[in-house]
Amino acid sequence: MFKPKYIKDAELLLKGVRRFVHYRRDLLPAAKLESIEDLIRQFSDALVAKDEKKISKIGQELTKTCEGAGPDYRSSALAENIEVFFVAIAVALGIRAYIAQPFKIPTGSMQPTLNGIIAHSTRDTNEKAPNPLVRMIEQVRLGRSWVNVVAKQDDVIVGVETYTVLKFFTRTRLVGKQSNYDMPGPPRRVLEDFGILEWLPAAERMGGRWMVQVPTPVRKGQVIARGYIDSGDQVIVDKFSYHFLPPRRGEVFVFTTKGIRGISMEDPRMGSIHYIKRLVGLPGDSIVVREPSLLVNGEPAKEFGPKRVMSLENGYRGYQGVSSTDLRAGQYMAMGDNSFNSYDSRGWGPVPEPNLVGRALVVYWPFNRHWGWIR
Repeated sequence: MFKPKYIKDAELLLKGVRRFVHYRRDLLPAAKLESIEDLIRQFSDALVAKDEKKISKIGQELTKTCEGAGPDYRSSALAENIEVFFVAIAVALGIRAYIAQPFKIPTGSMQPTLNGIIAHSTRDTNEKAPNPLVRMIEQVRLGRSWVNVVAKQDDVIVGVETYTVLKFFTRTRLVGKQSNYDMPGPPRRVLEDFGILEWLPAAERMGGRWMVQVPTPVRKGQVIARGYIDSGDQVIVDKFSYHFLPPRRGEVFVFTTKGIRGISMEDPRMGSIHYIKRLVGLPGDSIVVREPSLLVNGEPAKEFGPKRVMSLENGYRGYQGVSSTDLRAGQYMAMGDNSFNSYDSRGWGPVPEPNLVGRALVVYWPFNRHWGWIR
């Protein structure tokens, strides 16, 4: 189910060495830098070949070479600093690889259990943004960002781009011939929820990229987007338990999309992406959706999460449609609690066992009603 320990250790070492080279490239002698980069290539080849003996041998040589890589410095202080640097990287990467990892809920497929990113337009209402102090408090407590984007001059919108801040916060940019217009949030939420698609002919393409089909003029003073956008729930994923305990039916879990052919949104430039759903079926289970119920091996699901979805209370609407799935060995069924708005195993099939990442443990931010343990 999981990679051998020596492979994971090797991957961590390789990341640490690459970061070491990145931060010290300007200080390393050319010959030493060339030697380290050659060892990195050999080490990467051994890792691809899964040659444990070569990985061990080259890894020791690589570590020794880096530890002695100071430019003509022999002091113990330098050696200690390099050692601390490697230890810090190993600890940080080790925690992320083995124990816990932050994850952001991007969509509404798990609502009302977990919130995705939601934008609210106030363009056609009289609602005004609060004063700066209240906006700051809302940002910290609710993850809410107020938006007021107005064209400062006549312009023509020709494209849509997306980028991240600090590798975690997604932003959308409308590209104009004169200016760019940036807003927090992913393109779908920004373009749909702020009503931009009502006047901008844009469409989503393969890989989640958006394209403006016809360059569209905007006038000076035209409101492009006005309102606020709430950040999706930020959760901690427990990656440790699955090393020792099998996944449990009913828990919320995270998995990668690698190799799941029915998921067409994977961007080959970014590799596999992560999804978060509720685990409703284990290997060997027979799963039947009979709206609004979920049957597991011929009986209504007994776990807390699915029972809450089927209750038709507090925003839960039950399971949508009629379908049946028989899970084979190493297969798991994933469904969103917002079954009416969830692209899940009903559409793209079971989740293979090697794709499992961990269970969603706790919402750590924002401090809304979802804050705390996830059920």
